[in-house]
Amino acid sequence: MPLDGISANFLRQELADHLVGARLNQVWQTAHSALYLQFRRPGRNLGLHISINPAQAAIYLDATNPPRLKNQANFIQSLKKRLLGAELRSVDGPDCERIFNLVFQGTNEIGDIERHTLVAEIMGKHSNLVLVRENGIIHDAFRHIDSSLNRYREIMPARPYLSPPDQDKLLFSDFLGELDRYLQGEEILPFLQTEAGTQTCDRYLLAQLAGFSPLLARDICFRAGLPDNLQMRDMSPEQRLRLSVSLAQLFQKLAEGKIRPALYFIQASNREAKDFYSLPLQLYPRWEPYPSLSLAMAAFYRQKSQAEDLSQLRHKIDHQLKRLQKTHARRYQSHLQDLQEGEKADTYKLYGDLLQAKIYQIPAKADRVRVENYYEADLPVLEIALDPSLNPAQNVNHYYKLYRKAKEKTRRARIYLRQDELEGEWLDNLQVLLDRMDSLADGQAILEELQSQVQPEALTDKEPEDLPLGQILNPGKPGKKGKYKAGPGKGKQAKSKKMQKDNSSTQALREFTTSEGFLVQVGRNNLANDRLTFKKARKDDLWFHARNMPGSHTVLRTEGKTPSPRAIEEAASIAAYFSSGNQTDAGARLEVDYCPVKQVSRIPGAKPGLVTYKDFQTAYVEAKLPE
Repeated sequence: MPLDGISANFLRQELADHLVGARLNQVWQTAHSALYLQFRRPGRNLGLHISINPAQAAIYLDATNPPRLKNQANFIQSLKKRLLGAELRSVDGPDCERIFNLVFQGTNEIGDIERHTLVAEIMGKHSNLVLVRENGIIHDAFRHIDSSLNRYREIMPARPYLSPPDQDKLLFSDFLGELDRYLQGEEILPFLQTEAGTQTCDRYLLAQLAGFSPLLARDICFRAGLPDNLQMRDMSPEQRLRLSVSLAQLFQKLAEGKIRPALYFIQASNREAKDFYSLPLQLYPRWEPYPSLSLAMAAFYRQKSQAEDLSQLRHKIDHQLKRLQKTHARRYQSHLQDLQEGEKADTYKLYGDLLQAKIYQIPAKADRVRVENYYEADLPVLEIALDPSLNPAQNVNHYYKLYRKAKEKTRRARIYLRQDELEGEWLDNLQVLLDRMDSLADGQAILEELQSQVQPEALTDKEPEDLPLGQILNPGKPGKKGKYKAGPGKGKQAKSKKMQKDNSSTQALREFTTSEGFLVQVGRNNLANDRLTFKKARKDDLWFHARNMPGSHTVLRTEGKTPSPRAIEEAASIAAYFSSGNQTDAGARLEVDYCPVKQVSRIPGAKPGLVTYKDFQTAYVEAKLPE
């Protein structure tokens, strides 16, 4: 959720407690609309993250040093020139507004004392950073806003700085003098006594009270036991009284200044937080407390940033995968059409043989001829089309030529279709991995595999049934002498790079522990599947895979022990979870085959992860992960 005015009050005090008296040491831009201010106190550094990205507008203390953007904005240079080495003297702002005035005092080039105020307006799509001189004139701003965008409030160099217009809302401090009466329910807060029309309860609170966010307004209505979307005009006196007491209790907490920052989750099982807030909320079933509001905000926006990065990576992989799938489908249809056309080979040969037998009876310049098919008992008459521009012998050769071309097309189409079949399985596996992708490590593993795979170079001239599949898909290998051309020491470097690549695939493993302590490993991509099965797993470990469908290789590490039926079932459930058959949140029930790793074999020449196996057993399990 965006930072609201209530939390901004607490956050200003938190920033002042930590930063006032510190000197600005460094400033750099971390993203398109974000920067980082590093302050220095004796013996330690303090960091302040400020973002004016409309989707992630925030300001909070951050101990991590984020990476620097390569091209820094001009505004960063203005801050460096005016503020580096200056002391932060105060952090203030209007009550219940998301405006932070960071007042710096330093000396200029000739030694005169100067004051500048860095104004951070953390207001959603209107967020901005403005550097203001002591006389109230704008020195520079991150986003320049001229009169064509806002005639009331220009944010341009050399213009007077005007604060955002007052929203004319009620402050909670207005009611502190008579708070006891409202807490006891002796009287209803004045602004709740009017009918207020068709506005819902939460919308009405947003319109009346300064600093309230939609989340806080909904939580207050929830605490008062009011139904969702209840309109103010339909509220009974008893409901208004409950709402008044809930608000008075909130005002009391705000007056005491005791905050309980936390992240809030929609469901108890969720790993990604839905909201953060400075006060306890009752809307969500699960929350995680933090010692400070800055730490809660840093954790929340870190999750949000990772989720955004994950979404962008997913989109990138999906785009590449869809392109490969379309290319594969088009190529498969083309090869299938070649195979169908190649089936005409026998017809072309028949026509050539029949014309050869009647070659002396074919008239010159004839465009067709009727001949008996002596290959059949009843001698049916066939009409064969001819090219009038060719003589009879040339027409015979023409049909034999069509026969040879069709036969070659059939041979090649069979090879290509077998290759297409394996590539289709590989793409289906990648699609399942993408569907189950829930971390950046998963995405990087899939992207690594997509970028490492290349198409086969050429086909062999032999018939496909006469060759191992590996020779069909990987024709020809470079001669051994090629490896001696690198020069002294290059072979070790190449080997080292290969080992690094193998290690990157090894790291791309998911790991789970069964209830009995057995380790279960799952590949994040097909490269990792291949390495897990044939390099990392022992021959007596158990290998699992969902039957007749794409999915990840799953290995139960036995460590020389005999796994119990329960351990086998849990490992099979994991294999089912990471398969294309798991299409529901509740978990599908699937057939999963399992066997010792030594019974699993590569398909020669196929892409990584495509295997065959034997001497297997089958478990019927629910697709789920260990609790």
